[in-house]
Amino acid sequence: QEAPGLTPQETPFRYRMSYHYDPDTFHPAALETVQQMGFDALISDDRFFDVLPKGISKGPSLLRLIDWLEHDANTVLVAGDTMNDLSLFETGLKGVANRPCSTSSAAKTTFIMRAATAAPALPKPLKL
Repeated sequence: QEAPGLTPQETPFRYRMSYHYDPDTFHPAALETVQQMGFDALISDDRFFDVLPKGISKGPSLLRLIDWLEHDANTVLVAGDTMNDLSLFETGLKGVANRPCSTSSAAKTTFIMRAATAAPALPKPLKL
């Protein structure tokens, strides 16, 4: 079924459906449809709309990997630059929010504010 503002990406993905997202023509009913079907939807960088299995994202997957490897979580640092990476910051691991690559200032602000409130801060900024 066609959804306004969404065009399937040509790259095949194994565990998700990914679309190019046009905020000017997108209809929010697509979010409701995805949720009613039992999936999570994620809009990232004002350009992408991903449909993922419920509860599956980078953050929880990383926590499961750390646990499986029996690795010390205190030695892990997460980093990200779009809403697609937000779940990494919600893990409680230390994090670095890179300069957001989003084209929208609203999306940049949302990412930085949500990442900053979710992840413990490093004692001082890193300079590379």
